[in-house]
Amino acid sequence: MNLRMFSYIRNIMRKKHLRKMEKLSKKRKITVHNFDTAKTMGVALLSTDRAQLRSVLDNLVKKYNLKITFAIYYPEKKLPENVGVYTDNVLFADSECNWFGKPANRAIDKFTNCEFNILIDLSEKACFPLQCLVAASKANFKIGNSHNAQLYDFMLLGNSSSENFIMNIETYLKKINCNE
Repeated sequence: MNLRMFSYIRNIMRKKHLRKMEKLSKKRKITVHNFDTAKTMGVALLSTDRAQLRSVLDNLVKKYNLKITFAIYYPEKKLPENVGVYTDNVLFADSECNWFGKPANRAIDKFTNCEFNILIDLSEKACFPLQCLVAASKANFKIGNSHNAQLYDFMLLGNSSSENFIMNIETYLKKINCNE
């Protein structure tokens, strides 16, 4: 089988898997949260985004007293040596994904089973492993960019940087009143 045929089959499997996960995701109970009502937040992002986002996210933690857990995807064969060990965060690379790109390890399962009040997907373009992670998540309120509208409960349009995306989320979530 040549590489072109393999890519074709892999893409069909990816689309089929995402449709299945989207249907399962819609069965969860959606609860709208703003930063005042949320206590926990999950953040899914590509490794290239993480350095510049740390200060912005640290400010959110200080301002709103949130517990943030990261799922960071490295689109490489192996994790870099200098990553270090983070107890609450999930770090994964291509080697921890199956043949069509679905992430598969215990840490990822733990992340997706955690019922975060808010889950934010900070990927600026479609990234299949992160899409799988968001689709499988049991988070109450999923927020993301416009690259896959079916995955999110709240979506922002545009091609802004991750820092601007977070600031826009903060602006809109401040305007949402949640009655518990």
